[in-house]
Parts: sequence; C-alpha cells; structure tokens
Amino acid sequence: MTRAAPPSASAARGPAPRRRRRLARVAAGLASALVAGHVALRVLDAACPLPAAALAPRAPSGVVTAADGTWLRVGLDGAGERRLPFVLGDASPHLVHALLAAEDRRFLAHRGVDPRALVRAAARCVAAGAAVEGGSTLTMQLARLVDPAPRTVAGKARQAFRAWQLERRLSKAEILARYLEAVPLPGNLRGATAAAAAWWGKRPADLSA
Repeated sequence: MTRAAPPSASAARGPAPRRRRRLARVAAGLASALVAGHVALRVLDAACPLPAAALAPRAPSGVVTAADGTWLRVGLDGAGERRLPFVLGDASPHLVHALLAAEDRRFLAHRGVDPRALVRAAARCVAAGAAVEGGSTLTMQLARLVDPAPRTVAGKARQAFRAWQLERRLSKAEILARYLEAVPLPGNLRGATAAAAAWWGKRPADLSA
C-alpha cells in the first residue's frame, strides 16, 4: 500500500490566510484613499474659501406695522428683494418639521452630503429616464444660494464641496436658520420670515400646522 504524501505547508495553511492578506491590502488601500481625500479637501478648503458674502449678514427690509403690531407690508432691501432675519429659536416647530420632512429627512445625520439621497435620486432618474430628483441636502441647497453653480456634474461636485465647507463652519441650527432666511420664494420674497409677513401678516412663531 502506498502512503499519501503529506500536504505541503502552503496547502496546510489553506485559502484563509490568503483571504486575510487580500482583505488587509484592501483595507490599507481604502485607508490610504480616505487619508488622501481628507488631505485634498483641506487643501481645496484653503485654496477655494467660501465667498466673503456667504457668511456675512445682509441688511433686512423695512416693515410697515399696524398699531397692534401686525405686519402690514414688507419693503424692498438694497437688492430689490423682501428679506427679513430669521431666528430659529423664535420660529414655530411646525415650520421646521415640515421643512425637514419635505426636503431633508436625514439633515441631522449627514455632514453636508447624503450618499443615500444621492443614490436614491440617481436610481429614480435612471428609472424615469429624466432628471426627476436631485438628491441635494438642505446644506447643499444653501451652498447653491451662497455660491451659484451650473446644474452639471461639475456644478454638483462644487455644490457638495461648498456644503462640506458650510458644515465645518456652521452648526446645524445656523445652517437651518440661514437657509430659512435665504430661500427664494415667489414675489421677490426671500425666506420664511418675509413670506409669513407678506402672505399672512404673521411672524414665523405664529405659524401653525
């Protein structure tokens, strides 16, 4: 009877060590890519700062009020728009909840760009054969307001970068307040405060569900 040759050392080790080595190489590659991406963002942040006007306050419009304090008319500011400051702490929670539900449900969870929203929007656009959803977060929408960019792939990348910059410099509450102060609405209106005053003669705190 012939005796089977003993397995070689490499055969005895089996495929598990090779898989571990491959996983280790993949993990090292991903870590290197993340570090390189982080460094690149910091370099771009220094080379391409936010526009000076992005974080600067704007002079508000004047408001005509009745004797009882009711807002009657919102005047025009220097840019020909009706714009009033928005204070998040004074606003009705119904307004904030409605905005987040409609525009950015994961606003508190992301850092300016929401990969889930982008993937979902891409899938819906492919299924519809047209651009039916953009996947922009509230921070990205604010970034487009402070630094307009074309609606192209390059423009979307620039918008995402500006959103990352905004998230580094502002709190979530500040981003919400700035968005609700700057969002363009019909009738030369800018922001929720001006809209509430012009449409209903109310302040944001008085808005109901």
